[in-house]
Amino acid sequence: MTEGEIIGARIAELQRMIAALQAALRIKEIETATAILHRETKGAANQ
Repeated sequence: MTEGEIIGARIAELQRMIAALQAALRIKEIETATAILHRETKGAANQ
């Protein structure tokens, strides 16, 4: 493996890690938004 191939493979690995982190962040954002919506809906129902 040449130095360029090693660097390319490492970049590809980092890109996969970034994609996984972005997916996890989107899931967390959805969970947070759902919790806020649930809280607001519950609050509105109690009024």
